[in-house]
Amino acid sequence: MSTTKTLATGVAAGTLFGTALVYSGVYQPSVITAQMEMKDFVMLKTFLAATTSSSLVIAAFQHLDLARCKPRPASTLGWHGWLHDYDANAVGGLLQGAGMLLSGACPGTLLIQLALGVRRSSSWLVLVGAVAGAVAYTGVGRARGKPLSSPTSAPSAPGANDTRLETTTTTVDGKLRVNATVATFAFQALCLAVIWLATSLGPTSTHGPLRPLQSGLAIGAAQAASLLLTGIPVGVSAVYSEIGEHVWRIWDVVRGGSTSSGKLPTRGLTFASGILAGAWLLGMSGYRPGVAVAGDEDAHVSALRALLGGCVMVVGARLAGGCTSGHGISGMSLLSISSFVTVASMFFAGVSLAPLLSS
Repeated sequence: MSTTKTLATGVAAGTLFGTALVYSGVYQPSVITAQMEMKDFVMLKTFLAATTSSSLVIAAFQHLDLARCKPRPASTLGWHGWLHDYDANAVGGLLQGAGMLLSGACPGTLLIQLALGVRRSSSWLVLVGAVAGAVAYTGVGRARGKPLSSPTSAPSAPGANDTRLETTTTTVDGKLRVNATVATFAFQALCLAVIWLATSLGPTSTHGPLRPLQSGLAIGAAQAASLLLTGIPVGVSAVYSEIGEHVWRIWDVVRGGSTSSGKLPTRGLTFASGILAGAWLLGMSGYRPGVAVAGDEDAHVSALRALLGGCVMVVGARLAGGCTSGHGISGMSLLSISSFVTVASMFFAGVSLAPLLSS
């Protein structure tokens, strides 16, 4: 695929994903913080609905041989014996959850907030913190000669099917040795059951009970578009690593030192550009999702909280090798163990720290 076509398809896929996120309303700080404070479950329900529809999309694409999606590998810090190979997923998830609570954003929704002008000053401070975190993370990796965390996967045997080998060691169905299709349907049923329980037993919401399901279908459609256009499942946090690498390349040029001749990846930047474009275009039409909860959509957070939240969130995302979209929507859809560890740690941290911040 030519460079121009790669850029165009990446932007197009990001535009559709950004539009779906705006429609869902989960980009709003009040929705994110209310979820962590357990005051409203619209974020959880939309997230699970998106994961369910995404798993259907990915399963269909792989069955029809339209795409080959590898499960998310485990990320490790090398702390042998603790959570085996998933220590970076756990630590990264904890940091992401704390960062999301502090900032009222995640790596993807931050882009939506910027495009729509939500909490203008606070969102820009979160971005500054996020970029600072990305520069620090990539800088430490450069100094060490390798990233802080590294993916682990099954060793490839000559002539073996790599995807199948990885699946047997990095997915829930592979570990339990159950049929992948059965495991996928069981996971989808579990997600729908949790959505029903959250709707029936959770706090009363201002949005209708079908709204999270509709939003999930929209995000699932964006997942299908990403696979069709780029052959890659959705994921956002890689853009911050790319920004960090570009900053260090510029620094090398400024100080007159040698620069690496390797080509920098741009997939994250093109996808993120599309997210910004899709959100901006929908925002220009005057559309607002109307699912804000328990607070003002434009409520600001302190400068320190915004900066710290953005920094911690991105460092966590890169340690874990993904964020709420890469691990949550795409990784869990593939039944990746690393994604379940990351997302569980994410929500655990956010929910556990919420009472401390509100007291």
